[in-house]
Amino acid sequence: MRTSHTAIRRRIADEKSRLTDEQLFASPQFAAYLTDIAEGTTCRYRRKSSVRTYWDALPHADIAHTDNRTITVNAGNYLTRSFPTRNLKADSLLGIVGHECGHILFSDFTMLDTYHQALSGGRFYPQEPGDLSERQAQSLREITEFLDKKDEAVINALSSIAHSLVNMMEDVYIEGRMCDAFPGSLKTGILLNNLRFAEEMDSVIEEIEHQHHEVLIVANLLIQYARTGDINNLGGYQGPYLDTVYECIPYIDDAAYDDDARVRFDAANKMLLLLWPHMESFIQQVREDIRNYTNKAKTELGEQLAGGAPLPGGSGKPVPGRMGKHATRSKGDAMSST
Repeated sequence: MRTSHTAIRRRIADEKSRLTDEQLFASPQFAAYLTDIAEGTTCRYRRKSSVRTYWDALPHADIAHTDNRTITVNAGNYLTRSFPTRNLKADSLLGIVGHECGHILFSDFTMLDTYHQALSGGRFYPQEPGDLSERQAQSLREITEFLDKKDEAVINALSSIAHSLVNMMEDVYIEGRMCDAFPGSLKTGILLNNLRFAEEMDSVIEEIEHQHHEVLIVANLLIQYARTGDINNLGGYQGPYLDTVYECIPYIDDAAYDDDARVRFDAANKMLLLLWPHMESFIQQVREDIRNYTNKAKTELGEQLAGGAPLPGGSGKPVPGRMGKHATRSKGDAMSST
């Protein structure tokens, strides 16, 4: 062990400690503690990992990320700070490390990069979606016209939304794998973060009142469902956003647990077709940014889309799958950068 786990746990439990949360959770000793946890997790599959921590309490600060070897955790992230006790904050940070370990073990970094390069280049990967509803087929016809014209605004907007959908699907997949393999404190932290993440999200009514882009309102509902297996609709909204979400849910329930990443990419593409009718305002903002050399769409994406750890960078292949096909979960075990 790189540090005394007993001493770390004692400090966490001591609510009257003179140490601030920043001094405790962003300390080299706590990073060493998290490194021990991460290394013990990934070495089971003969992968190496380490953790570094820092503190940034700004509203839209990063939560965590990994390059397939080093896990960088912002111990001052808004999600962890939202918990009322140090024990819960420590559980949250363990959940974040567990999430990033999931990417190291189970994400296909190379294939993720291929997917994003394809969308950025104006084509679908692994192939053009098939077996579509009439609504999806109509969206595909309209999108194809723009892609054939190399419409930069549409390509950029589609790529941004597709990235969010794939991020969502990948997070559900790797967290499901982690919770199956490590049903102790890592699973507890992952589920704890997901529930709090959903609680912290604005309601549909609030997003409408704040004039958020339609496509981001729908995407947030999908992210909420993916993380918790449910949708928090306390305002009682009824309308087309929910209709689209209900059409997308079968793709999340099906493909997010398939060990073949291409199945998740195909599902994200099909959901993208369902979200297409809601994309007009976002595309218009991207078009204005291109014309005026501004970056407002990217800023609004960061502010309006529910945050989380981003997809990993780097390259590498995942460890072997469980059974090559689906694994299912109950809604009580619903699970995330990234």
